[in-house]
Amino acid sequence: ALLPDLDTHFARKDYEYIVYCKDQKRIYMCDFTIPSKKMVIEYNGDYWHANPSKYKPHDLIRTKRASTIWEQDFKKQKAIEASGFEVIYLWQSEIDKDVDVVLNRVIDYVSNKPDYC
Repeated sequence: ALLPDLDTHFARKDYEYIVYCKDQKRIYMCDFTIPSKKMVIEYNGDYWHANPSKYKPHDLIRTKRASTIWEQDFKKQKAIEASGFEVIYLWQSEIDKDVDVVLNRVIDYVSNKPDYC
């Protein structure tokens, strides 16, 4: 296992770790969660999340402007952080470019982060 002895939650069709935001009266689903490290890792597709290195604020993605998508993602980030979790983002293009570099970066980061539970 890449991260042995950690209670991890991968997003699946039938299960995702969720964070409830009282202020917004909504839940947010997390892609990958390590509760003992108070860490959430989000995988952002370049198209679906309008990667700022590829899109301008007024570009249309489906029916939304890129800036609107960024605002929604920012609200999610703030809600997750308000629940005591740190959020790390991985972009599709950086994974496509060199998955080993990204994977090693995440493993190093997680390994050096203290347990909270």
